[in-house]
Amino acid sequence: MPEYLAYGALVTIKNYRTGGLYLHSHWSLYPKGVGAQQGQITSYFFKDDNNKWLIKEIDKEPSSGNQSTEAVKLVRNGDLVRLEHWITKRNLHSHKIPAPITKRQYQVTGYGMNGTGDANDYWRVEVVGERPGAPVRSVVSKLRFIHTNAHCALQSHRKQYPKWGFEQLEVTCNPVIHAKNTLWNIEENFFPRRESKLSLKARGVEIYASRRYLSFSLCTNL
Repeated sequence: MPEYLAYGALVTIKNYRTGGLYLHSHWSLYPKGVGAQQGQITSYFFKDDNNKWLIKEIDKEPSSGNQSTEAVKLVRNGDLVRLEHWITKRNLHSHKIPAPITKRQYQVTGYGMNGTGDANDYWRVEVVGERPGAPVRSVVSKLRFIHTNAHCALQSHRKQYPKWGFEQLEVTCNPVIHAKNTLWNIEENFFPRRESKLSLKARGVEIYASRRYLSFSLCTNL
C-alpha cells in the first residue's frame, strides 16, 4: 500500500476513536423531514465497497488510466479536497442544517452527480501535529476534514439511525472542530497509476511501481 496519499487515490477513511468505524454511504436518501433529502452518510463497522472514496482537488478531476503522464500530486496538510463516493458518485457535502439526531451539529450528505457538486463539497485537510504542507501518510496520519463554508469538522458518533438509515451510525459536521471524535485516518490507499518511475512535484519524493500499486519512498526529508 502506498505510504503517502495522492490525488486520484481510492481510499477508505476510518474514525480514529469510535471503534474503527468507516466513513460510509449508499444510494438511499435521507427521508422527508430529516434535513435535506440528499444521500445518506453513515459510519459502518465492516469492510464494504460503500466505504470507498476518491480523493480529488477542488477544481480538477483526477487523471484516469494507468498510462497518464501527468505528475502525481500528494495531498498535504492544509489542502482543500473533495471526497467523491466511489459507488454513488456523490461528493461528501455539508451545510448548516441540523443533523438527524445530534441537532447541535450539521447534517452531512452525499451530493451531486458524477462527481459534480458545489462549494459545500470542499473540505480542508488538517494533519494533527504536522507542519503546514506536510504530506498525508496512510494509516499513521491523524486527520481532520474541516468544512470550508460551515466551519465544522467531520465527526462519527455512536448514535444509531433508525431503520431508514439501516441502523448504521450517525455522521455529522461538528462546529466544535477539535472534539475528540473528529479524528480520522486513511485505512486503505489504492492508487491506479503503474508507471515504472515518476518524479513528483514534491521535494525529494519519488514513486516506484510494483505490479499492483505504487509505493512511495522518501529520498530526503520533507
